[in-house]
Amino acid sequence: GGSGVETKPELQRVLESRKRDQLIRQRKQEEEARRKISPLEAELLKRHMKLEEVRAQNQGELDQL
Repeated sequence: GGSGVETKPELQRVLESRKRDQLIRQRKQEEEARRKISPLEAELLKRHMKLEEVRAQNQGELDQL
């Protein structure tokens, strides 16, 4: 068929559309995450900081030995 009009297979169109939607959604999520962190994330962050603090203290005590 030499119609000259390049038509993509339906599946490829759907996949590209989904990929684009996913990228858009991902960007939105990242934006929201930057704007506000959830209470869960805040708690995890707090615990992580506490762990790092304890680890640093332990390391300091080990260095003194």
